[in-house]
Order: sequence, then structure tokens, then C-alpha cells
Amino acid sequence: MEKKAKKHKSVQYDKWGYFFIAPFFLIYLIFSFIPLVTTFTNSFAEDYMIGINEEGPHYRIPKYFSGEKRDYAKQMDNLKTKLDSLKGQYSKTDAVNQALKDSINEIFENTAYNLDKEKYSAALEKRLQKNINYNAVEYIETVEDVALAKEAAIKKNFRTLFDKKDNLGKYFVNTIIMWVMGFIPQILISLMLAVWFTNTELRLKCQQFFKTVIYMPNLIMAATFAMLFFNLFAPTGPINSLIRSFIDRSNIPDVAKEISATIAGLNEYSNAHSSDSSMVQSIAVVVSFLQEKIGSIATKYTLSEANEMLTTIKTTAVNLFNSNYKGIDSLNALYVITDGLAVQNLPMEPIRFFTSAGWSRTLVALMNFLMWYGNTTILLMAGVMGIDNSLFEAARIDGANPLQIFFKVTIPLLLPIFVYVLITSLIGGIQMFDVPQILTNGGGTPDRTVMTIIMKLNKHLQNKNYGPAGATSILIFAITAVLSGIVYKTTMQKYQNKR
Repeated sequence: MEKKAKKHKSVQYDKWGYFFIAPFFLIYLIFSFIPLVTTFTNSFAEDYMIGINEEGPHYRIPKYFSGEKRDYAKQMDNLKTKLDSLKGQYSKTDAVNQALKDSINEIFENTAYNLDKEKYSAALEKRLQKNINYNAVEYIETVEDVALAKEAAIKKNFRTLFDKKDNLGKYFVNTIIMWVMGFIPQILISLMLAVWFTNTELRLKCQQFFKTVIYMPNLIMAATFAMLFFNLFAPTGPINSLIRSFIDRSNIPDVAKEISATIAGLNEYSNAHSSDSSMVQSIAVVVSFLQEKIGSIATKYTLSEANEMLTTIKTTAVNLFNSNYKGIDSLNALYVITDGLAVQNLPMEPIRFFTSAGWSRTLVALMNFLMWYGNTTILLMAGVMGIDNSLFEAARIDGANPLQIFFKVTIPLLLPIFVYVLITSLIGGIQMFDVPQILTNGGGTPDRTVMTIIMKLNKHLQNKNYGPAGATSILIFAITAVLSGIVYKTTMQKYQNKR
């Protein structure tokens, strides 16, 4: 008998790959795809708060030429409420008002499946004129506004966004201004650092240390960074203390000059009253005392020390004058002493950075710059290192100086990476949220000049206005896509293949 061939069981490894990549797709589905779809669907819904009551979600997508009954059921409920509120103004009795509601319901039931607005309006007006004995134009307009609202929910949401009271345009301008203020110094300094660190001729020492240091701020959470700046630039914070100490010290009066000016004033006064020997002698005693003080004072004082010293000298000089002169006409001499030795420089008021639109925007831009210039430097360094070194050598042999090499060789070949940095920075700038949110406690103060588009979106979410929030998200996506496309098209034209 022939022996049956043994079947060898083999382990199949090719399917295990799906097991290992499954967590990624699961996390993406839960935390990215489902919120993305929900955001999109919310933009098609009337979903908002009226006081403490939630209205929606109502997905209303009307037909082009005809409507369905369920599309207008909610509107009819609103109409009944509106009629009740107008009852006292236009209806003489409850019976008349009820007859109006019944009539409108009847017309609605007959025309809901194939709604003709003109026919419906004519029927409404006829019925209302019959039940009301005077002009009911305003009443009819109110009824039509409610009952004939065929506007799609997404259109209504976008109309809410572009309402003048919503100030969405102002928030978009705020966002772009703060992004530009942070991006321009960021790209300039990052370009400079990238060229320095990749230049083999400079041979900079401790490059790894400096690369690590400039990248460190990117690892700090934005919330932590914002709280740090909030405390640094507070009215009683270290920055104000440093500025105050510098400005106050620069304004400290020179004690010797103050005393010399007082001596000169007393000598003039003494010459003017030379006939009064007692006064001249008394002034000479005070002048001698002041001259002695000039020889013993130090060169530098703090503001408080200068105030204290001059006050002491002034008191002693006045006492010397009074003790040596017993005449009546001493007021002018005393005035020369007290006025000459008076310190007029007072401590400066703290700078209130967060009450100024310019300072607040500058601080937001500064934080974004510090957080991201290290990351931008690393990306640009990778781009520069990808350029063939022989091109730089050939440029040097041809006699090009460093500036010519930078603008004629480095920048053109670095353009693809530069465009990538520009687009990603633009996307991050439009999505700016955490830094201004924490720095202004969510208010965008002062006068909402630091309020960004995402902060406004967050306001909608806090107020449970999910319909306008979804519409805002779609708008931000559209703006980002359009601006990114424009940047790419205008900057990468020369790199596109031309047939």
C-alpha cells in the first residue's frame, strides 16, 4: 500500500496584518469619521437652543417646486403660537381667533402636498379679510412668514452666520491678522537658522544642543504656554516689574545736579538781597551744607533712595535756614530750597497688555511664533539638506557671494518645502483656538479683537447651537481649501509639468 502523504499544517501570517492595523481604523472611525459625518449632517439641521429649551434637530430639505406635508408640520405649530400672540391685537374674540386657525389649517391640509405659494397667499388673505373687519395686511405677512417658510435648514444656518450681529467677518480678519503677525517672523528666523545649521563652512559648535532647545517650545502644551504668558504679562507680573525698574531707573534724578541747581538758586537769591546781611549769612550756611553733601553722595541711587535722601537734605537745609535767619522775608528762600530739592519723577503705571487690542494680538502672535518656529526650522533644514551640495560649490566657483547663493540657489530649490510649510501653517492659523481662548478667558477681549473663527464655533457648541456650529465647520473647511489651493497654484506654477 502506498503511504498516504502527510499533510503539513502551515501557519498563515498574512491575515495577522489586518489584526494589527484594526485599532487604527477603529480609532479613526470613532474619533474622526463619525464626528466628521455628524458635523456635516448638523449643518443641514435646525438644531439650536431657545432659552432653556432645545429646538431640533429638524432636517428640512424642501423640494424645488413642491413641498411635503411633514416639511411644514413644524411650521404650522409655530404658526398657531404666533396667532395666539397676535390674538389680542387683531382678533376681537377667542372664537374669531380659533376660526382663523381652523381656516388656515384647512387651507394647509388641502395644499400641503402641492404647495403653490401665490394660491396659498390669496386663499389666506381672502379668509382673513372675511374674519377680520379691518385691514389685516400685517397679520397676513406674519402668517406667511411662519407658514410659508420653505428655507432649507442649511441656508438658515448660513444666514445666521453671516448676520451682521454675528461678526463672523471680523473674527476671520482677527484670525488672519494674528496668523500673519506670527508667521512672518517665524519663516524668516527659521530660514536663517536652517541655513546656518546646514552650512558646512560655518562649522557651528553645539548644533544638536541648539536644535533641541529651539524645538522644545513645540513640546509644551498651548494651554500651559498661554498661562505662562498670562502671568508674565500681568499688571503685577515680571515683565511689568522689569520695564518699571528700567524706566524708573532711567528717570531717576541726578542727586548732585538737584543740589547744584538749588545752590545756584540760593546764590542768586542771596545776591538779590545783599543788603540783608543776616539772610546772606544764613544762605551761606545752607550753601556750605549742600556743598558738603555733594562731595559725599554716591553716583547711583534707586528712585526710593533718591527721594529719601533729597527729602532728608531738604528738611535739614530748611531747619538750618530758619535757625540762622530770624527775619520776616524768608519765604522765597525757603521756596528755592524746597522746590529745588523736590523729586518730580513718580513710579510708572503698569502696562495693561490685555486691555489693548494691539498688545493682545502681538502676544498671541508671539506665542504662536515661539511654539512653531522650531518645527519650521527642522522642516526647512531637511529641505536644505536635500539640495545637492555640488550646486552650492558650483555657485561659489562661479563667484557667487552668500546672499546670491541664498536667493538664487537655496530659495528656488527650497520652494516645495516652503509651500508645504506655508499651507500647513495657514491651516493651523485658521484653526487657531487654544492660545487666544486661554489668554482672554474665552472672551476675545478687548472688544473681541482677539476672537477667532474657531472660538466662535466653540461659542455655538457651548450654547448647543449645533446647526450653526456645523455650518461654521463647513465654512472653515471651504475657506481653508480655497486659500490652500490659491497658495499652491500661485507658488508651484513653475514646478507643474507642462505639456
